[in-house]
Amino acid sequence: MQSTFVPSWENDSPAWYPNVPAVMWSTKQGQPIQMQTGPLSNGFGIARQGCTYMEKWNGWKCPNRFYNRLVIENMDNDREIRRMSPVAITSEGYTNLVNGCMDHGWCFSYTCLKRLMTFWSVVKNNSTNVVHFTGTNPQGMRLHLPNAALEDKTIIKIYYQAPLRLQVFVGSTFVEDMNRLDGKNKEQLVRDGRLSSNNVAGGYTQQLVDVTHICNIGGTAEEAYKCMSPSNTHGSNRFNRDEGMLEIVVARHSSENFIEIKSMPVVQVSMGVSTSVEDFYTIKDTFLSSLSAVLGIDFSRITIVDVVAGNARRRSQSRNLLSSNSRSLLQASTTVVNFEVEPSPLIGITTATTTVLEDVGYITVVVVRSVNINGMCGVLFSVSNRSSDNATPNVNFVAATGLLQFKSQEETKYITVQILNATGYTPDVSRLTVTIHDAENATLGGTLSIKIYVENVHMPSPDPPTLAATGTTAAGVMLQWSRAVWSTAPLAKYNETRSWQIACSSDGVSLNVTEAPASVLTSFLGGLSAYVPVVCRARADAEGWSSWSSWSSPMYTLAICGDGSRQGQEECDDGNAVSGDGCADCVVDVGFACSVAAGGDICSNGCRNGTKEEEEMCDDGNAIIGDGCDTKCEVESGFLCAATVHPTIPNAVHSNCSVPCGDGLRVQNQEECDDGNALDNDGCSSSCTVDSGFTCVASADQASICQKCGNGILEGSELCDDAAVSDACVLCSSVKTGWRCSGVVCAAGPTQLPEAPVLGFEGENTMQAQWVASNGYGLPIIKYSIQIFNTTSTELFRIMNVSNLV
Repeated sequence: MQSTFVPSWENDSPAWYPNVPAVMWSTKQGQPIQMQTGPLSNGFGIARQGCTYMEKWNGWKCPNRFYNRLVIENMDNDREIRRMSPVAITSEGYTNLVNGCMDHGWCFSYTCLKRLMTFWSVVKNNSTNVVHFTGTNPQGMRLHLPNAALEDKTIIKIYYQAPLRLQVFVGSTFVEDMNRLDGKNKEQLVRDGRLSSNNVAGGYTQQLVDVTHICNIGGTAEEAYKCMSPSNTHGSNRFNRDEGMLEIVVARHSSENFIEIKSMPVVQVSMGVSTSVEDFYTIKDTFLSSLSAVLGIDFSRITIVDVVAGNARRRSQSRNLLSSNSRSLLQASTTVVNFEVEPSPLIGITTATTTVLEDVGYITVVVVRSVNINGMCGVLFSVSNRSSDNATPNVNFVAATGLLQFKSQEETKYITVQILNATGYTPDVSRLTVTIHDAENATLGGTLSIKIYVENVHMPSPDPPTLAATGTTAAGVMLQWSRAVWSTAPLAKYNETRSWQIACSSDGVSLNVTEAPASVLTSFLGGLSAYVPVVCRARADAEGWSSWSSWSSPMYTLAICGDGSRQGQEECDDGNAVSGDGCADCVVDVGFACSVAAGGDICSNGCRNGTKEEEEMCDDGNAIIGDGCDTKCEVESGFLCAATVHPTIPNAVHSNCSVPCGDGLRVQNQEECDDGNALDNDGCSSSCTVDSGFTCVASADQASICQKCGNGILEGSELCDDAAVSDACVLCSSVKTGWRCSGVVCAAGPTQLPEAPVLGFEGENTMQAQWVASNGYGLPIIKYSIQIFNTTSTELFRIMNVSNLV
C-alpha cells in the first residue's frame, strides 16, 4: 500500500549521531567518514526531499512521492537474544535508525529484555537504501515489501564487513548473482574464453541492479539480450566487492516470494605468482589443480575472484557509503591472484521422525543441501529395518537403496518410500528407518536418518462365532458374534464396521461364505445333516477387512431321536419310539444296557446281573453308585473296570472296578488327591495322598492343584506368598492392612501419587480444588499438600495442607 505520509520522530541535528552503527563511522582502513557530508548530510529520518512538515500531523506531507514499508527479518536462531539494533537505513542523505520489536507478552524479570530482531521501516519507491547493522550481520535474513503496488520497487544495499558468499532466494528459488555463472565469476570465465564478452574491449563489465532498465551494464542501459539475467526484477542481485555491499532489487511480491539471504562463509586468499596476468591464464588450471592438492579440497570449491597486474601499487581510497569503498592493490613484481575457498556443501534430512498410517501408500523424505549450493554433489540412501526396527520388508514397506544427485544450485531432493498396507491387525506400531550415508563432494551434517512409525489401520479380528441360545435345528445352526473393541484406533472411521463375513466348514468341507450388514450379529447356517460338527470364523470390514478370527469350537446341529444313530446327548437310539424295550426317548430304561449297532442300539435287561454282556461297558452285579460301574452298566468317571473270569458261571465275564492313581481324575472318597503324575514331594504323592505341608484342591473329575504356603511360589488359590520375608502376607490368603502384595513381593504404602486436582472458581476471590483420594490399603491418608502456581510466571503462589478429604 503506497502512502505520501512520512512520520516524524527524528532529531534533525546532523551532528548528533552516537547511535549510528560503528561500521558507518570509518572506512575499512580506519579512516573516519564525515557523517555530515555523507550518510547524514540531510539529517536523521526517512528520505523526504520536497516534503512539507505538517505540525498537526507530526509528519511530512510528500506530494508526488510514494512510500512503502520495508521489513527486515533476522532468521538466525538467536534472533530474540542477540541485539543488532539499531539498524541504519540510509537514502538520499537521510539515515533512519530502526529498533527491534520488544516482546510485551512476558514482562516479568529478564523476559522483557528479549527483542525480536525484525525491523520495520518506511522507504521511498524507486530509491536506493543502504542498510548497516549494529554488530554482526545475521547469517540469514528475509526482506519483505508487503502491500506494495504492482509497479513499486526499491534497491536495498546491505553492508557486509566479513568475507562471505551470499546466496539470494526468492521464496525457495535460488537467484544467482548477476555477475556469476554456476558459482564462477563471469569476468574470469570471459578471460578463460568460456563466456562471451559484454563490452567492446572484449572483456567483461559488471552488470548492475536497476529499478527501471531490464539490462544495466556498467551503469548504461543496454539491449535485453546482452544480459543473461534481468537487472530490474524482484530478487536481481549482485555483490559489490569494492564497497562490501550486497545489492538487491525488492519489488511487489506474493507472501511466499519474500527475499531470503543465506550466508556462506568463505576463506579469501591473496597470493603472488611470478608471471604476468596474461601468462597466468595459460597456467591457471594447473595452478588451481596444484592448489587443490595442497589444500586437500575439491577443485570446484576454489574460485578466482581477481587477478591484479604485478606493477600495481597499493593505494587506498576513501569510501562513500553509498557509492564506493577503499581498495588495496599490491605493489610488487608479481601478479596477485585473489581467490576464495568455499566450504563443502552440507547434506541432511529435514526431520528425525514421522508417523503415518499404513494405507498412506507413499511418503516423501526431504533431503536438503545447505551452506554451499554451487557444484554437483550426492549422497547414498537406504530404506531398511535396523536392529531396533520391527517392520518387515515387502510386508510393511518396500526396501530400497539409491543415490541422490544434487545438480548445481539444487537445494532439495526427495526419497520416496512405499508403505505397504499389510493385511491384518497388529497392536504394535511398525518402525523402519531411512538413512543417508557416504556423501560425495559434500559433508553429512544434522539429521542423517529418519525413523518412520507406521500405524495399523486394520480393525482387530472379532471373537469366533458361537452357538446362539436358540434357533439351532437338526438341519442348521444359529450363529452369533460380537463387535471387536478397538479403543486405540488412529481414526474413528477405522473402528466403524460396515459389514461382516462368516466362513464355516463341516468335517473339513468348506461351506459358503455368509455376508451380513454391520447391524446384524446373528445368522442361520442351514442345509446340514443331523448332528454334524460345524466350525466358523468371522471378519469385519472397516476401511478394509480385518484378519479372520480363529476358528470356533465345534458346534453341532441337533440330533434326531429315533433315527437309529446315537448322537449328542442321547443315551441310546434304537431306531424306534417304542417304550419298554430298554430305550425310551433315547434314555436307557432302568435295568437295561444298550450297545451301539448298525441300524440302532441293541438293549437288554441283563444289567447288574454280574455278567458283562456285549452291550454293557461293565457289570459288577449291583446297583451301587460310586463303585465304578453305575446302574446303567456304564463305567463311572475316574474308574477303570477290568474284565475278569466269572467266579461261578463258566465262560462268563465279571467286572472288577478300581481307581487308578495318577490319571488326573480325583475320585471322591477314594483318593485324597490326583495331580496327574506319579511324582512325590510335589504336593500329591505317587499314592494319591497329600504330601506333608501341602493342601490340594480339586473338583470332582478334575486334576488336583496343590500348594504350600511360605515356599515363595505363588500357587493355586494363594493371594500372595513372599516366603515370610514380611508379615504382610497372612496365611497366603490375605494382605495385612496398609500393605500391598504383587505375587511374591509385598510392600507398604499407597500404590501411586494422587491425581492432579481440578480447580474451579467458586467466587470472585475463591477457588475450589477436587481430587481422587489415593488408596491407602486400609491406612488413613493423614493429609494432602496442595501447591498453587501462577501459570504466567511459574511463581509459587500458595501451599495448603488439607486433611480428612476423600
